[in-house]
Amino acid sequence: MKNHFFSGLFLFALAIGVFSAFGCKDTATDPTYVALAEIRFADYHQVEPIQIYMYPQNATAADSGSKTPTAMTYGIVTPYFNDLPTNRTSGMTYHLVAMKAGTRTVVADGSVTLMPGDKKTWLISGDGGTFDATIINDNPPANQDQNLAYFRFLNVDPDHEPQGLTIMVGDPLNGMHLADAQHYKTASDYKGIHVSFTATTPPVAIDTSITFYVVDPSNGAVLSRLSGVGLAAGTYHTLTWGGATVRIPDPITGNLTGNDTVRIRILDDDPGTDITLTPPLTFKYNIVNALIPPSYPNANFIDYSSTGLNIILNNNTTYDYQGVMPFTVVPSPIASTPNADGAIFNSVPATATLVDVMYYKLVKPFAQGKNPSALDTILFRFYAGSPRSSIKSDAMYTIVVFDSTKNRSPKTTDPDYSAPYDSSGGTLTVPIPDVPVAGAARIVIGNMLANLRTGASTNKGKFYVHDSLITKVTVFKSYDSSIVVPAGMSVTIKATIGTDPDYTYTFTPEAGGIYEAFLVGKRDHPNPAYHARFIVARVNPIQ
Repeated sequence: MKNHFFSGLFLFALAIGVFSAFGCKDTATDPTYVALAEIRFADYHQVEPIQIYMYPQNATAADSGSKTPTAMTYGIVTPYFNDLPTNRTSGMTYHLVAMKAGTRTVVADGSVTLMPGDKKTWLISGDGGTFDATIINDNPPANQDQNLAYFRFLNVDPDHEPQGLTIMVGDPLNGMHLADAQHYKTASDYKGIHVSFTATTPPVAIDTSITFYVVDPSNGAVLSRLSGVGLAAGTYHTLTWGGATVRIPDPITGNLTGNDTVRIRILDDDPGTDITLTPPLTFKYNIVNALIPPSYPNANFIDYSSTGLNIILNNNTTYDYQGVMPFTVVPSPIASTPNADGAIFNSVPATATLVDVMYYKLVKPFAQGKNPSALDTILFRFYAGSPRSSIKSDAMYTIVVFDSTKNRSPKTTDPDYSAPYDSSGGTLTVPIPDVPVAGAARIVIGNMLANLRTGASTNKGKFYVHDSLITKVTVFKSYDSSIVVPAGMSVTIKATIGTDPDYTYTFTPEAGGIYEAFLVGKRDHPNPAYHARFIVARVNPIQ
């Protein structure tokens, strides 16, 4: 019993000493509650791992344990350290020290005075050799509408000054402005987004989640996107953009994290934790079917001109697309201008190597309406994009499958399939720019003609937009993705090949539209339905 009494007395004395050491005498004499304070630490320095120390006045780092026992690397943010004692009138001053992990070399230090109820972030950022330290205030304004979800933007990228960075919601051109030209080491005000999606103008989402875009305001370039963010009323979140191009190994696992997963992050500003869901690497594509039926009827060749082809992706057990006719685009197009359709891009998770996840087969099904079968007649198979490193996650690509009928098809020697084949393997994976231009339209122009029956390479031509020569497009499988034209005005695309009459297509592009225009077909095909012509499709959805 005596030991218990002295233990209790010791604990009581220790508690009094702790309050005295932290300067909280007010709490000892005044029973009124004094709110505590919170602080978290964010590492957006791009090279060296660091550790953070925090201690009150009249102490040293040697007297304090590291607040981050595990070294922090780029993009790591701690939860809030709460229950920090303060003083009602003067607050409590704490020293902050950042050291290189391992060497304990001090790279940044400073102090912060925390008042009752304060929430702060100590941000360490900068390129290699530079450690910029900044205190960010995390207290939201009072009397906010609790029916909204609140977001703000913290710019931790030093490489986009003096213009800063902009955050758009829903669409990089016409969406809601969350933050405009936000400068390095600064945070925008919290902005509320209606959870119901019905009270905002313009709308920021069409489903139960929203997408944020990091945009360079000097040229409108989309630098990164964070999608699938849900909304909850009365919550507060911070988006961060660090812009690091190199991800250093995690000190625990040694694994490297892809840039898409760390450059833009989202923090929950209640506990302070990072809630970014690592997005899967995806291949965003559509397919232009520029294949043509056999030039002449032949029982040995596959004629699919009446039924179309089915497409199987990655050996799926169901068809991904059915009845794909010549000169059409899949996935199914959406209405756009009177003269062009817009193809919605599909996404394929890229969770393994390229050959495992982007394997396409075009077949004439053995039985319509059934699942893929070994009895299906294969016309075409290919891998989209090679090597895998040439494919950027979430960027848009168009796969053009074109016909190049020859007597000696390379596929006739394929040991896995029996000959003959109508097509010899002609495909091209074309990158499509996904940044709309205000008041203008982008057009990707390409020459995807099938080879002539004789095999002669006479498909070289000249391509024009408004009679301006497109120098990058001449030979078969060439394209140009840099063309921007005024919106709302008639545009004529023209191709001149040999002595043929000019091939032309005229349409009126919409503001913010992105279009693909490919010359497809076969110039000497006996059926005029498969002669050369342009396929023009809008490839970004209408806003």
